[in-house]
Amino acid sequence: MKKIFRNLMVFVFNFLFCALAYSEPELLEQSESTEVNTAETSIKTQFNPNFIFGFSYLQWNEKMHLQSGGITDSDLANFTGRALSLEKNFPQARWGYSLGLSLGSGLASGGGNSSKVIFQSGNQDWVSMGGFVKIYQKLTPRFFIGLTAPLFWRQVKWPDPLATSGKDLNMALLIEANFRLTKRFDFFQSIGPINSSEGATLWRLGLNYRM
Repeated sequence: MKKIFRNLMVFVFNFLFCALAYSEPELLEQSESTEVNTAETSIKTQFNPNFIFGFSYLQWNEKMHLQSGGITDSDLANFTGRALSLEKNFPQARWGYSLGLSLGSGLASGGGNSSKVIFQSGNQDWVSMGGFVKIYQKLTPRFFIGLTAPLFWRQVKWPDPLATSGKDLNMALLIEANFRLTKRFDFFQSIGPINSSEGATLWRLGLNYRM
């Protein structure tokens, strides 16, 4: 029923427009010219570079090295937090790429699993900053998938100087899926290995705002 009504409304609109254009031929010519110009402008705008502001939740694990006297052992540290990013996006018809910067902060906890060295700490502040390169493929007008390669420096200080974890400078390679919710907002999720320690994985979940 809705489809019939919609088609009827389209027919009535077209009929009235044609009738008006017949009585005013120059109006039709102006309309067609405007539609062509608008389409060309829309295509050009669609492929223009633009800035994207992002907010994300992130999480990863790092391998800890513990030492007490002459005894050494390993454990795990867990990092959670939030990050802000700003990237310049260069879209193409079927693919695109971005260059960006990011800032992050959060809390880390580690230890508690070693039977040789007693160490456990929670709620340790960490901060990070870095940049990233992203390349993506447009599977549909709304759904993109690609690779993101972040390089970032992170700093955390454990209360015991004999407890260390991961590396200050880190690289990762993430598979990212991006879904355009609206013209301005995107939902994205990415996951992939990080070089902080063996088998470590970085996971991100967030929203982008296209400016």
